[in-house]
Amino acid sequence: MVSTMSLDSMKDQSLPLISIIISVYNQAHFLARAIDSVLQQNHPNTEIIVVNDGSRDPVDGVMNQYIGMENIIYIKQENKGLPAARNVGFSKSQGAYINFLDSDDYFHPHKLTKQLNILTKHPGVSFVYCDIHEIDSTAKRTKHNISDNPGPLSGNIFGTLFRGGYFPPHTALLRRTILEQHGLFHENLGGHADFELWLRLSACGCKAYFLNESLAYYQRSEHSMSHDLRHMHDTLVAAYQTILEGYPALCASELGNIQSDLDELRKINIQLCSEVVKLNENIVQLQSTSPVIKLLALLFGPTGFPGPNKLRRLYRNYRHHK
Repeated sequence: MVSTMSLDSMKDQSLPLISIIISVYNQAHFLARAIDSVLQQNHPNTEIIVVNDGSRDPVDGVMNQYIGMENIIYIKQENKGLPAARNVGFSKSQGAYINFLDSDDYFHPHKLTKQLNILTKHPGVSFVYCDIHEIDSTAKRTKHNISDNPGPLSGNIFGTLFRGGYFPPHTALLRRTILEQHGLFHENLGGHADFELWLRLSACGCKAYFLNESLAYYQRSEHSMSHDLRHMHDTLVAAYQTILEGYPALCASELGNIQSDLDELRKINIQLCSEVVKLNENIVQLQSTSPVIKLLALLFGPTGFPGPNKLRRLYRNYRHHK
């Protein structure tokens, strides 16, 4: 069933339309926060498509408060899984730009404007993504640094992703055309359908842009799909298998790069071990020739220097005897 609240009169049709696709499954208590975070964006021309993927909680009751709003579409369907819900939402969207948003996550008010500005200024960029704040069950915010991922974060990021780099789907604003050209979510990949999509888009030559600002909020919950470790393991393996089968030469090249990096790390490890051996030899030599070092070694062990715990004990003994 599709309930459409008129899209004919947008707030400002002179600006590009951005479609926000919100999928919800048994997360009614978070849904209003997600929708409101879109309504509060300072980019005024948005449409919100809410896909109720067979929820058993009162999603309808939450949506009642938005009836009559001009830019919301509400879709109800039998449970088909998260990737399928996203794909259905996309099929009903009209925007030139697309952002997927899970019902338990939400946006910073300036997210869409800042990311749209980047896509406008850089026509060769296919999608722009940002950093996040993680929210725990007590509503405590913790900054998650996507920027800590090794490897390039902008441009061709296939190698970074292939080595395990990841960003949640709601951090990314995409051009509609790249999804029409390269396809949507593989519906059998569950919690890693988005990871496979980022890999596939990058393998096809789509360029990314990392905006190093925390403009999205990611809710941590023990009831979320990411806590199903068996599911996440199996879908991760399936996502890699899909990419390996689709882009074997590219994957082989990246595996070769990883092997080269491992070989370099082994060389560095051997060199460091050699330096440690030399350092120990120098310590032994100093202990045998210097009376001061001999005394320090006698008092504090073979390194000749007290650690903080030994210093505390010495100070306590000094205070006690004093």
